[in-house]
Amino acid sequence: MRQLNRNLWPEIRAEYAGLPRARQSRACEYPIVLCNFPRLLKNGLPSHCVSRHTVRVRFGETDLMGIVHHGTYISYFEVGRVEYMRRRGLDYHSWTSLGIHLPVVEVHVRYRRTARFDELLCIETRLADLQRVQMRFDYRLLRPELGNGGEELVAEGYTTLACVGHDHVIRRIPQDAEAILRGPELTEPRPEPEVGVADRRAYEGVVPTSS
Repeated sequence: MRQLNRNLWPEIRAEYAGLPRARQSRACEYPIVLCNFPRLLKNGLPSHCVSRHTVRVRFGETDLMGIVHHGTYISYFEVGRVEYMRRRGLDYHSWTSLGIHLPVVEVHVRYRRTARFDELLCIETRLADLQRVQMRFDYRLLRPELGNGGEELVAEGYTTLACVGHDHVIRRIPQDAEAILRGPELTEPRPEPEVGVADRRAYEGVVPTSS
């Protein structure tokens, strides 16, 4: 049986005592409270594991009804996830240099409100779970409420990513990368990576001529 943190037992007992007696006896290796409250099994991620990034809705992201297409929200989640890593000095190029990739294996979206062209939205991305070979990010898409300074929830959801190598075989997340993911945002911008002459010419649209 999985070993649990003993510091959690007072909270577990309190939740368990409040359940109906019929639900307290069941064929499960964990008390039902653990199955109903997965937060008790979380690995204690710090509260600073969150980033906020602002986007403006583009015309091409809307549908015939003039609202943001339902599939666009998954793209917004990706934007928030990439920005979360970038602000900690770990972009996707860093992952590939380590020989690993992070494919999405599960995604969930709950739509609360509609968003329209040219509206300003805030993507709140939080690292919710970090295990040996996978991680989960939770997202909230927020819209400023004019007049009261609050925010309206437009959509929320999560994605689960696996860690695989170039051969698409499951790999353990490197410990250095794990420490960075758990860390806070950097206070100073990360220096720009070195770009070779050939790459810079390609970025600038210069086509090399044959000699």
